[in-house]
Amino acid sequence: MQHTRPHLPASALAAIIDAAQLSELLRPWLPDAGERAFVVRIISEEGPTHHRCASYALLRLLATIAARTGALPPTSQGLPVAMRLPPHLAGGSPPTFPLALDPEALAAVSGGEAAQSAALADALCDGPAHHVLANVAMANLAAGILRALERR
Repeated sequence: MQHTRPHLPASALAAIIDAAQLSELLRPWLPDAGERAFVVRIISEEGPTHHRCASYALLRLLATIAARTGALPPTSQGLPVAMRLPPHLAGGSPPTFPLALDPEALAAVSGGEAAQSAALADALCDGPAHHVLANVAMANLAAGILRALERR
């Protein structure tokens, strides 16, 4: 038996994404409006529409959980997230995105092992900019939720 689902045009899917809501949920990690707008644009406008919508749905879900648990912001400065540049533009230290990775984001998964945390952080921060920034934002929200739960 073949399952079919209705096809939605990309424009209908893209219309679901509310950039203002994305901006608001990123505010704790990106207080600068210009930097926040840059990250929101990449998450909401770059890459395939289904990826953008999926990232939006997951970020909104985590933001809802964060709000209900009273998620706490990071206690220390985040880890820089390097921009992956094409080989012909690479050279020296790569520039970094304005959104940093919460250093506590992977501790629960790695058991605090530095090498494992570094490998997981590298996996989260690899790939197209849309994926990288959505992954980091989700990890940051999850870390804030875990801090709130540990406080209880």
